[in-house]
Amino acid sequence: MMEVLICHPLPNEGPIHFISSEKSIMFCIRKIYQRSPMAFYRGLGAVMVGIMPKMAIRFTSFETYKAALTKRGENTPSLVRLFVAGLAAGMTEAVLVVTPTEVIKIRLQTAGKNYGGSLPIGYRTAPEAYVTTVRTEGIWTLWRGVSLTAARQGTNQAGTSNSAKTDSQPQYQSTGLPPWQTALSGFLAGSLGPLANAPLDTLKTQIQKSSQTGKTSSASQVSRLFQQIVQNEGYMALYKGTLPRVLRVGVGQSVTFMTYELLRKVW
Repeated sequence: MMEVLICHPLPNEGPIHFISSEKSIMFCIRKIYQRSPMAFYRGLGAVMVGIMPKMAIRFTSFETYKAALTKRGENTPSLVRLFVAGLAAGMTEAVLVVTPTEVIKIRLQTAGKNYGGSLPIGYRTAPEAYVTTVRTEGIWTLWRGVSLTAARQGTNQAGTSNSAKTDSQPQYQSTGLPPWQTALSGFLAGSLGPLANAPLDTLKTQIQKSSQTGKTSSASQVSRLFQQIVQNEGYMALYKGTLPRVLRVGVGQSVTFMTYELLRKVW
């Protein structure tokens, strides 16, 4: 919960920056602040609802996949197996929790004319957004952009799956890394994901904030949107909002991994 409260304002800048015609993040911050300082926490309810099952699924599935991939007599799986376990865990959490949560969060952050969104309605609360979205567009709208979300979460978790390994520091084999090293490892590893998959997140956000329905396949929709962004704004437009995401994911992974390792020692 502390991770969400500390980091939530950062991705609020991200979605607005994706849809803004301006190139400055400071413009986005001022735009949000002028509306209301509390607008930085818009969509917090949807995130708080999803954060506990998300973390439970993330670590439970990771430990399950890691155990399944560990060879008999092997204390710790190889880097490749840890990478695969992290990839599978990230995709699992994306399908079960992250995609529906982010669809609602992004719509809360971008709906209405004041945020340049394509949705004319301005949702007041997360439950209202859930109910309205399902009633007007169908329940499967909550899983719009699931393939891109799974790819993003999978690569993020695959990148952080090795952040707390102690093989190179034998003195920590029995006790685990100190909290500060776990936090630093989580931040550095978590920061790499957004840099690598920023285009996926940009495309995902554009798809999830849209209210358009139709029979266009997901692949063709992604391809059309990619071409549209590149033709109109250039390739660098795919990296809009990367800085807030790097800070958000880096700090979030730092807090999460440090807390997880501390709780493992206690329990």
